[in-house]
Amino acid sequence: MSKILFISEDYVKSNTVVDENLDVKVIRPTIYDAQRDHIKPILGTDLYEKIIADIAGSTLTGNYLTLVDNYIADCLLKYVVFALNIVGLYKYRNKSVSKQTSENSNPVDYTEQRYLMDYWQKKAEVRSQDITDYLCANVDLFPEYAANNDLDDLLPNSRNYTTSIYLGMEADNYETDYEWKKIKKYR
Repeated sequence: MSKILFISEDYVKSNTVVDENLDVKVIRPTIYDAQRDHIKPILGTDLYEKIIADIAGSTLTGNYLTLVDNYIADCLLKYVVFALNIVGLYKYRNKSVSKQTSENSNPVDYTEQRYLMDYWQKKAEVRSQDITDYLCANVDLFPEYAANNDLDDLLPNSRNYTTSIYLGMEADNYETDYEWKKIKKYR
């Protein structure tokens, strides 16, 4: 069975800053991984599988088509560009991993690349929250969103932002730490 994608390689190339020459062998797996790693947790197992089945059967219509076209596609696009920052720069060869270069350009340094990755990740997270907000506001249109009853089902995310802030407290000390009690009071 082939892997069903929510967006195509052409969609990525025509709607992003990704160069037309980027190989399909790089883009297709990146789309699938971004879809599986980022979109499935937003939708939950049941809604994700419903959309996959509808795309595979060419029956994606109505509210589901609106969800994919107006929300998921844009979010997935941002996650794909985020992931391409890594997979587009390196090539796995027979004897080692090599960094891509050309006569007309130079690869960016780590700081610049990290900045680009953070930029695309933040854009993708905003779009992720848009999907969650839309689904929560229209839960009656997507019964699969709230279904997820099997033990192995992935439940939908309620928050889609990540942060690298460390508060300096350990889990065991939360209840005894005076500062944590003050923070908890305002939640």
